[in-house]
Amino acid sequence: MGDLIVFYTWSGNTKKIARTIQGMTGGELLEILPVNPYPKRYGPCAEQAKGEIRSGFQPEIQEIPRDLSDYDRIFFGSPIWWGTMAPPLAAFLSRSDLSGKRIIPFCTHGGGGQGRFTDDIRESRPDGEIAGELVIFGNGGRSLEAMVRDWLDRVKG
Repeated sequence: MGDLIVFYTWSGNTKKIARTIQGMTGGELLEILPVNPYPKRYGPCAEQAKGEIRSGFQPEIQEIPRDLSDYDRIFFGSPIWWGTMAPPLAAFLSRSDLSGKRIIPFCTHGGGGQGRFTDDIRESRPDGEIAGELVIFGNGGRSLEAMVRDWLDRVKG
């Protein structure tokens, strides 16, 4: 069994982190895509995301082309929007059977920190094992690889 790196990205920062994790673990990438993409401009995207999060809306996501039973560990990555994960990741989490999986969260943010990200995962998966999260400002800059390597050493379990 292997590692799966599940993520949603809007600006590309979370994808950069996911690819760095992939390079260090050999895991497979699974990008979660909403059926109806978010606006490309920040203002309209932020307004839409805020409304969705406040109402608990989870968008329809494109079909998941993998059997999740093939993986022991699932790295779970999202940008932080309004204090939590992006709605496409919330949709994946609520619609997927992750029984017996070790979930390892990672997130990117623009200055507000991780918010409720890990707590919201725990609430959705009270029976699952949730490892310590990686929280990255922006795209991590020059220290990204060192931060990811140190984090992987702590959570590899």
